[in-house]
Amino acid sequence: MLAIALTLVLAQDPAAEPPAEPAPAGEAAPAGDPAQPAAATGTGTGGSSSDPAIAAMRRQSEEMARAAAKVKDLTGPDRDKAVEELRKKSSTMTGSPVLPPREFNLEEYFALSESDQAFVVARSFFEALVTGDAGRVVDYAGLPFMLEDKKIERPDELRSSWAKHLRSKRTDLIALYGIEVLNAQEMEKKYGQPPARLKNWPWRNGGQQFIAVANVSGRAAIVVLKYVGSTWQVTAYHD
Repeated sequence: MLAIALTLVLAQDPAAEPPAEPAPAGEAAPAGDPAQPAAATGTGTGGSSSDPAIAAMRRQSEEMARAAAKVKDLTGPDRDKAVEELRKKSSTMTGSPVLPPREFNLEEYFALSESDQAFVVARSFFEALVTGDAGRVVDYAGLPFMLEDKKIERPDELRSSWAKHLRSKRTDLIALYGIEVLNAQEMEKKYGQPPARLKNWPWRNGGQQFIAVANVSGRAAIVVLKYVGSTWQVTAYHD
C-alpha cells in the first residue's frame, strides 16, 4: 500500500530542508472588490448538496475566494485595506481560509513559488497537528475535507472530528522531521497509485493542487493542498 511504501521511504530519508518561512506580518488593514473571478474555484467544490446550509456556505466561500484572488496583485495600502476587509468578512468561515495565514508576511509569501507557498502552509498544518492543536489544524483546512476516507462538509463537524482524531494520539510523543511537496504526477511516479480506500480523495481533480508527504516520527502522513482565493487549503489527510 502507498502508506506503507511512504513510511519506509520517509523513515530512511533525512528531514527535508524547508524554504525560508515568511516573517511575521505587520498590521494589515482593508477592502476588495469581489467582482474578479478567482484563478481556482472556491471551497464549494466536491459536488452539489441538498442541504441549504451547506449550499449557502459554499456560495459565501466562493464569493470570498473571488475577492481574495485579487489580493496577491495589490500592493501597499490597497493590499492592506483588502486584506483587513476580507479578514472581517471571513471571521465566520471556520475551516475555509481564503487568505494566507495571519502570521505570514504577505510580501514574502507571495514572492515564493507556488510549491514553496504550499510547503509553508503544509508545515504550519503539521506543526499544529503534532502539538495536538485541533483549532489551528482546522484553521488551515478547506471544505469539503477528506479525513482518511470520511468526507466532511461542515465546519463544526470538521472541528469535532479533528478533536476526536487528535485525542486518540499521543501527540506529546510525536515530532515533525520533514515535508516533501509534490504534484500528482510526481507523487504517482515516486510512490504509485493511492490505496483503494482513498479512491474518493481529491487526488487528481485538476486546478492548482499539491500533495505534501510529511515524516511524522518516522511514519508517513499525507495531505492534499488546493489553491483557493490567495492561499493553499489542506483538503485531505491520511496517515
